[in-house]
Amino acid sequence: MRKPTVTILMALLFVGAGSSQATAETSDPAINQSNCSLREVTNVTYQLNQRGRVDWSHSNNLIAFDKKGKDKYYDIYTMHPDGTGERCLTCDHPDLPGENIGQPAWHPSGRYLVMQVVKKNHPRYKTAFGQLATNPGAGMYNDLWVMDMSTLRATPLTDLPANTNYGTLHPHFSHDGKQLSWSQMYRKANFAKHQGITGYWKLHVADFLISGGVPKLANGKIYEPGRPGMFENHGFSLDNKKFVFQSNMQSNKKKGKTDLYQYHLETGQLEKLTHDYFNEHGIYSPDGKKIAFMSSADNRNKGTDWWLMNPDGSCKQRLTFFNQPGHEQYKGRRINSADLSWSPDGNSFLGYFNEMGIKNVLRGKMKGEGHVLVEFASTVD
Repeated sequence: MRKPTVTILMALLFVGAGSSQATAETSDPAINQSNCSLREVTNVTYQLNQRGRVDWSHSNNLIAFDKKGKDKYYDIYTMHPDGTGERCLTCDHPDLPGENIGQPAWHPSGRYLVMQVVKKNHPRYKTAFGQLATNPGAGMYNDLWVMDMSTLRATPLTDLPANTNYGTLHPHFSHDGKQLSWSQMYRKANFAKHQGITGYWKLHVADFLISGGVPKLANGKIYEPGRPGMFENHGFSLDNKKFVFQSNMQSNKKKGKTDLYQYHLETGQLEKLTHDYFNEHGIYSPDGKKIAFMSSADNRNKGTDWWLMNPDGSCKQRLTFFNQPGHEQYKGRRINSADLSWSPDGNSFLGYFNEMGIKNVLRGKMKGEGHVLVEFASTVD
């Protein structure tokens, strides 16, 4: 059981100071191409502040994030880009159940905030590891809810069965705010199957509507563009015609290998953007010219760092070096860089990381988590 345990920990958590120099040093065949336009990294600020998964509103310039409280459950907060003005939106909220609430996703207008919420009534977990499976990075027993920021009222958008076969992950709005995408589990993990080791998930897209002043989802569509397994949603392209997702559908038994793909909603065309290692969290830049993502490429400790690539998977550029011995950013321990969100001007992104120790995770504890601000020069070369 040891091998599956280590692998699923990577999937459940999916996460991973000074200036940085661009590099492109992995075996991915899309790398080391000529005529690549790279972004100059001007600063990388590492903050072990216990703040979690993040979304940066481009309309109101507020950052929403989840954070674990003294009750050991996550809640959703907002703050200004400089880290001030922290405010809890969901703590002791009368509309919401009292367990994990996280993975915020802003509507483009800034009025609505979608979140993952653990169901009020579900089978109890017997271990700390079981509780870990319900956190916002794992999604079991999670439904989608939405908060109206003008009233702070919260409304459920899904109501999935309360058993270990179901959950949600990574909601993202289309750039026009008319649709919501997310991943939804339909079958629990099967440790005997490599593709099933994190459960079986499909990609969902639905219209986001307001009916009688109440938000709801309608006209849902389901996508499973490959072999059944993990399909983790990372949101829409700038024109809303494609979305990026992570999957293990084409991977073999090589531990921890997953790739990023892009799916064309109108044509059904599938593009593979990465070709080796553990890759996740592919998020388009505001101008649509780059995708930021995390990868374990070249990290012997199997930690993850952030990279950039073009929307077709070319011109990959390493941005951080937290797991590379000898580099000034090296932390001396395994860092798991994970989810991220771009600033409105596209000159920085704020990412979530954790410092993961296997023994601590099995006990339901992590050594630490927080945010990293990656800043770029204001122009692309």
